[in-house]
Amino acid sequence: MFIVPVDAPGLSGNRLEVAAQIPDRQFTVFYDDVRVPASALIGAEGQGWRQLFDGVNPERITAAALGVGIGRYAVAVAADYARTQPRRVGPADRDSPGGRPPAGQGQDPDRTGGPDDGQGGLAVRPRRARR
Repeated sequence: MFIVPVDAPGLSGNRLEVAAQIPDRQFTVFYDDVRVPASALIGAEGQGWRQLFDGVNPERITAAALGVGIGRYAVAVAADYARTQPRRVGPADRDSPGGRPPAGQGQDPDRTGGPDDGQGGLAVRPRRARR
């Protein structure tokens, strides 16, 4: 592996547009008859892959940690959303498109069923025949 100056003759690159909103830039790099002096060698001759993976592995670990962190955040946000939403109990009926409201929140005492049926359970009202 060699250190190649960005202004070396024969070195060119095309910037790649990526969807990620990050400050890093991605390029396709082309080496067309690029010449570098022996002093530009990194590490021992023939050990370029070892040098490459010594640098790439920490980046892989960092990317994995970032992914795990984003996943944990997404689960936490979803769980918080689920905890803060009104609980729907029982089957949805015609005049309540989202289901029945939680106990004590707008339950009509003239209806049969719902979480406050007076018996501590869920009583189901018979369905009306459709016309």
